[in-house]
Amino acid sequence: MTKPTTPMARYTRSAATALVLGLVALLAFTTPAWAADGDLDTSFDSDGKRIYGRTTGHDGLRHVFTQPNGNLILSGSDNNNLDDHRARRWAHIEVDPSGVSTSLFSGPADDRLFWSPRTDIAEETLLMNDGRYAQVGVAGTHTSNSNKDYDCVVAVRKADGSLDTTGFNSTGWLPATVTMSTNNAKGRFHVAFSTWKDDDCNAGAIQDDGKIVVGGWVGVGSSADVALARLNTDGTLDTSFNSDGKWTAHLGGGWEAIRAIAIDANGKIVVAGSTRSPYDFFVARFTPSGNLDTSFSGDGIHTFDLGAGNADELWGLKIQDDGKIVVTGFNGSGNVGVARLTSAGAMDSSFGSGGITITDLGGSDDQARDLVIASDGKIIIGGFTNANGDFDFAAARYTTSGALDTSFSSDGIATVDIRDTNRDDKAYAIAIAGNGSVVLAGNSRHDTSSAGTRREWAVAQILSSTGPPGSIAMAAFGKFRGDGEDTVIATHENPAVTAVPGGYASGDTRNVNHEKPNDYVVNGTDRTFTLVLGAQPTSNVVLDFSVGSWSGNELHVAASTSLGADLVIKNVGGSTVTSATFTNSNWDSAQTFTVVPVQDSV
Repeated sequence: MTKPTTPMARYTRSAATALVLGLVALLAFTTPAWAADGDLDTSFDSDGKRIYGRTTGHDGLRHVFTQPNGNLILSGSDNNNLDDHRARRWAHIEVDPSGVSTSLFSGPADDRLFWSPRTDIAEETLLMNDGRYAQVGVAGTHTSNSNKDYDCVVAVRKADGSLDTTGFNSTGWLPATVTMSTNNAKGRFHVAFSTWKDDDCNAGAIQDDGKIVVGGWVGVGSSADVALARLNTDGTLDTSFNSDGKWTAHLGGGWEAIRAIAIDANGKIVVAGSTRSPYDFFVARFTPSGNLDTSFSGDGIHTFDLGAGNADELWGLKIQDDGKIVVTGFNGSGNVGVARLTSAGAMDSSFGSGGITITDLGGSDDQARDLVIASDGKIIIGGFTNANGDFDFAAARYTTSGALDTSFSSDGIATVDIRDTNRDDKAYAIAIAGNGSVVLAGNSRHDTSSAGTRREWAVAQILSSTGPPGSIAMAAFGKFRGDGEDTVIATHENPAVTAVPGGYASGDTRNVNHEKPNDYVVNGTDRTFTLVLGAQPTSNVVLDFSVGSWSGNELHVAASTSLGADLVIKNVGGSTVTSATFTNSNWDSAQTFTVVPVQDSV
C-alpha cells in the first residue's frame, strides 16, 4: 500500500438504556501488523493480490462477482492469437476465497469461447435465478479481419459451468459466415441491433422473472447510439419489450453507450452511460414493457455534467435500498466522480455538492470503472490511478453523504501496485468478497517496457469492514421506570439490530422533543443491563459507553449527566469500566453491567 493506515476504524451503532447509554462500536482488526481498512487482505493468496497467467498475449478481466458460497467468478478475455494482441476470446474462471481456482470452469472447452480472430470480450457474468450463468459481451461474426462486424452476444452456462446447448437458444442460430465449428455450438445468442453496424454490449442484469436485459451501443465510425434489449430465459428476444425486444436511441450526438444496468425494486430497468455531444453522464429508466418511464426526470432520461467542458465517462451504477441511484466514472480533468440521484431522477442534494462528489486520486489520469455499495450504505469505487508514476489499482470509500471516508486507508483512498515494479496495473471491476473485503479485478502489464503488449489477469483484495458483523442482541434487567416496567434499551436507531423484550417494539421511534411517559425514571437499586453479540465477529468488537441527557419525573426538564462525574458503570466483578469487549471466543457470552450514581442528585 502506498499510504500509512490507522490501526483502527470507528463505526457507530447507537443504543440507549434507561440512562441513555450510547454505544459506539469500535472494530479493531486482529490481522497481523494491525491491519486496517484499506490494507491488503492477506487471507487472499497470503499477500492480498494475485496474477493469473493465462496466455503470453493480451489478457484482462472486466468483471468479478461473489457467489453465494463466497467464491469469485472472474470474467474477461485472453489472447487467442499471439501475433495480434487485438485477437482475444471470452475467458472466465471461478476461484475460492483464498484465490485458488476451482473446477467450475475447468479446461479449454469450458473456460473460454471465441468467434473470430478479432476482439471478443466477456463484459459481465450474471448469476441467473435458476443457478445458471448468463454471460454478456461482444464477439465478431466474421472471420475476415477487414470485415469485423461485431455483435452483442449472450451465452448461458449451466450451474456446472458447461455451455447450455439445450435450454438456451435451442435453435443454435448464428450468422452463416461463421465457419469455425466451435462457434456453431448452441447456448449463445447474437443480439443484432444492426445488420451492418458494430454492436457491443457492455452490461447486463437479470430480472426477477429470469429474463436477461443487456445494453451497450450500436454504431459505425465516430457515431453510436445507445442500445438495449431483453431476452427470454430460453434465449429468444422478448417481443413484449418495446414490441421487438430491442430499443435504440440517439441522445445528443457523437458516441453514446450504455455502460451499466440495474433492476429496481419495482421491476423497472435503470441504465446509465455516457453521451458525447456534449460529454455527459446520463441515467435513464424504463418500464418493464420497454418504454421510457416519464415519471423519471420528466422524460425518462437525466443527463448531467461532472464539470464544464470536461469529457465525462460513466462506467458504474448501483441502486441503494432506498431507491436512490449511485453512479461513478471520470472526467476530462483526470479526476473521478460519484453522483447520486433520487428515485425520481433528480440530483440528490444531500449527497456531495449538489449530488456530485469529485475526487482527485492523486494522478493526472484517474479513472473509476465500477462501484459497490456495502451493507452499511458506504459507497466504494474501483479503478486506477497514475499517482505513483505508473498505473496502480485504486479504490475510494465514501460515506452515505458522499464524503471520503477517512477511516479507509487514512484518507479514503487506497492504491495497490500489483507487481511492485514500474508496470501498469488497471482495475476494471469491483465486488464485495464474502468476508466483506473489497475485490478489484483487471490486468497487469507483464513487460517492463510501456510498449509491451503482454497483459495478465490481476486481482487484489482490500480490507473494508462495515461495522460489527451480524446484529447486537441486547437484554435489559432491573426497574428503572417508576411504574415497574422493564428497563428500555432503544435499538430503533439501527434497523439491523433486533428489538428486545421490554424495550421499544420493532420500528418504534422516539420523538426528538420528548420521551415516552415514565422513561428514564431511576427507581430502586437494581440498575443492570446485559450485552451479547448476535453473530460471531471476525475480530474484536469493543462497545464504548457514554451517557446522554435524560429526564426524571419532570419529563419536560432534561438533565445533563456525564459518565464518571455523575454515573459510573461497573462489571460483575465490581470494577468500574468504560467499555465492553467481545472476541471470537466470548462473543456469545452475555456480559452484565451495573449503572451506579455518583451524586445523590442523580
